[in-house]
Amino acid sequence: MSTSQIPFDKLQKAAQLRRGGASWSEIGLVVGRSRNTVRKWSEDYSQQWQEAIANLAQSDSLETHLENAAREAIHILRTLLRSQDEKIQRDAAKTLLDLSQSHSSAPQSKFTTLAQMVEGLNDHDLIQLLQEPNAVPQSEPDPSGDVES
Repeated sequence: MSTSQIPFDKLQKAAQLRRGGASWSEIGLVVGRSRNTVRKWSEDYSQQWQEAIANLAQSDSLETHLENAAREAIHILRTLLRSQDEKIQRDAAKTLLDLSQSHSSAPQSKFTTLAQMVEGLNDHDLIQLLQEPNAVPQSEPDPSGDVES
């Protein structure tokens, strides 16, 4: 297969997500391809895939891993807030509040700024941001802090 059939930025994003533990289905949603298609990229474009992985390995640092883990943890906790089980909702809310309070006295980091911006987005804008990380969401965050469901 020729490399002209797949944009390198999509392959690079897929490799980054896969290296971070994302499922093929999740990767497919982000890059706009089917699960089966993105799963085959590591084989069909093995040289480009390995180059993308090598580039990621060079740019990785402990701080990056910790920030990614924190983002993923917050995402999971926010998803659990919508659980049908009230105990799960309560525990997720308590954990998020505890995290918020434990970091309130710490200097504001880039991650904190990002988390505050993301918390104010509605679901549509969150999906847009996940699909197009460089896109600026169209709607303004709700000043009351309420997020659409």
